Amino acid sequence: MDDGRRTDSAPLRAVINLGNAVLAHGDPEDPRGVSVDLARELGRRAGRTVELRAVTAARDAVEALEAGAADLGFLAHDPDRSRTLAFTDPYVMIEGCFAVPGAAPATVADEADRPGLRIGTKRGSALHLHLARTVGNAELVPLPEHPLPGEDPALDVITGIREPLTAALRDAPGWRLLEPAFLRIPQCVAVPAATPAADLDALSGTVRELLDSGFVARSLVADGRPPELAATPAR
Repeated sequence: MDDGRRTDSAPLRAVINLGNAVLAHGDPEDPRGVSVDLARELGRRAGRTVELRAVTAARDAVEALEAGAADLGFLAHDPDRSRTLAFTDPYVMIEGCFAVPGAAPATVADEADRPGLRIGTKRGSALHLHLARTVGNAELVPLPEHPLPGEDPALDVITGIREPLTAALRDAPGWRLLEPAFLRIPQCVAVPAATPAADLDALSGTVRELLDSGFVARSLVADGRPPELAATPAR
């Protein structure tokens, strides 16, 4: 994508992660959300048709990009992923939070890394990658793709994105969110690391344009999300 508006006969293949409902949700055949809207707008500006490939976990999106099965994806910027992927400026900022049973000893997020505590986190997610680098005392335990608080009574803490985790807690009496969020997560457009720097710069420029124009905020609102999740354009 040279300038975000290049005419190209090949479809723009975008991998969409349905595992993060803030960004995308719905059926694989008909996904919806801000990342879907961005993929279609990027294709429109490039004069290319868009092929959406839906997956259910971030690690599957990473693998699709690494294997050359997708041209771009929508992922959290993480140092571990930067070995094989390159990232634009963020278009959305979300937060990673801990949730604990009401009787748990942890009262704030900073107290979750304790010896003997078992923290459930989705393998390969940005939250898991961050915690694998930073947790030194608690044990990290892989969670299923769509965990529910209390589903595994052996877990002392579970992780999740603030909005869907808060919604899940409404059906889990006795569980509570720990504040503050332990991680702010920049959500970016990701491309293979071999993408030419000029193409990546142009793509980042297009993301900034879509933020400046209000496209991202409008897409979030249309999907029932707070417009405040839209990132502040980098200057």
